[in-house]
Amino acid sequence: MIDPNNFQTLEEHEKLANLDIPDIKNFKAVAFLHIGKFEEALKFSQKDSYESAYALYKLRKYKKALKIANKHSGEKWDVLKSQILYCMGYFNEAFKFLNKLKKDDEIVVNLQAMQSLGELTNKVNKHHFHNLYIKKKEEDSIKENLEDYKFKDEEIYYEFLFNKTFECAENKTEYLGNLKKLSDQFPKANIFKMQMANIEGYFDEINPEDLSKTQRQVYNFNSKKSDTIENGLHYLSNFSNKLGDNQYKWIENAKKNNFKINWNEIPDTSETLNILRILTGLENKNIKIDNIKKCLEKIKNENVKQKIEEYLNFNK
Repeated sequence: MIDPNNFQTLEEHEKLANLDIPDIKNFKAVAFLHIGKFEEALKFSQKDSYESAYALYKLRKYKKALKIANKHSGEKWDVLKSQILYCMGYFNEAFKFLNKLKKDDEIVVNLQAMQSLGELTNKVNKHHFHNLYIKKKEEDSIKENLEDYKFKDEEIYYEFLFNKTFECAENKTEYLGNLKKLSDQFPKANIFKMQMANIEGYFDEINPEDLSKTQRQVYNFNSKKSDTIENGLHYLSNFSNKLGDNQYKWIENAKKNNFKINWNEIPDTSETLNILRILTGLENKNIKIDNIKKCLEKIKNENVKQKIEEYLNFNK
């Protein structure tokens, strides 16, 4: 019996994925997941299977993935539900599912990330426009003291402390102050120093290879090597002075003027700015439906698109 879960190398999975045997479709789905070919994995997955839900999740089709996941129960499904909800911005709901599992270092680190971003999002929703602004605010707020957990791995403990700092990331002074305290307390932990240098623009002190994926996005954005960043305000609120088509500049400008600005002057160079174009046009009641449709075409976040479309249908 073929069991792709026992394969040790990508080469083994690639060989299985390339076999043309009808009876091993589900095994091929697993193989394609392992080699990162998620469209192919979806083609060979059984309906409503874990493989199909996971492939949809990796393809960022979160609502479809969650619809399948909600039909199932068990530990691996709770983990997947948590991952999907986290990516959709429902951090408190994601926390609930992951919190069912027995705690270990990795689980607690991820729980703290969810808890911190849940708290940050609730703060940011009151003051800033961002890609979660128009979603229904979560009614439950989770606050659990995870600091009592005893970490086995020192590096993972540093990551836990790093994740915790995001609870106050909307306040630059407080955020940097917390990072400095941790850097002084744990001088051999590079993660805090790199984040401070990243935020304050000391790019010559940074080795991009030492950064996490998210930190590298911030580094590339702040050092003007890239014009795009995912969840920018979660990581850049108050931190960016970049000019041009900068999302932060336009968001702050809209907020400062109570959205009484010309929607057509806002660049359409990013998903967030297209959302801002729509909301500004709707606020001023001067954007045509055809223009809204053009903006919607440039928005990939299905959850946001659905909310905008529901609003438009409600106000017809």
